[in-house]
Amino acid sequence: MDEALIYVSARCVGPAGRLAEVRDIVAVSRQRNAALDVTGALVATPAVFAQILEGPGPHLAELMASIGRDARHRAIRQIDLGGRSARDFPGWSLAYSGEATYVSRAISVLLDSPGFDFPKQVNRLYFMIRKFAEQE
Repeated sequence: MDEALIYVSARCVGPAGRLAEVRDIVAVSRQRNAALDVTGALVATPAVFAQILEGPGPHLAELMASIGRDARHRAIRQIDLGGRSARDFPGWSLAYSGEATYVSRAISVLLDSPGFDFPKQVNRLYFMIRKFAEQE
């Protein structure tokens, strides 16, 4: 059975380097995720990232360790979503359709404070990322 997680992080690159930063992340992630049998979707806003990853637990742990060492991220918050009998992103080693500022608030809420209804906030962001991935 596969595992799934979602993480949110603050971006560390200023406006001048944002486009190149995301292009690099997407290119490297698509190759690495495919090699590790990991699928998922990335959403970037001007200030934050959110990504859903699904695959074998040890491979997800390896990717999260790498993301934790990546200087383009800070204040990383990981939310484990548990086991999955089927993947939600089976066709994408990494779905990405460009910057999506409309999810900024949903990501920031999870990054800054869990609030009173944390599961609802996680589900809302998960749904938004799935819809965004369908546009690719």
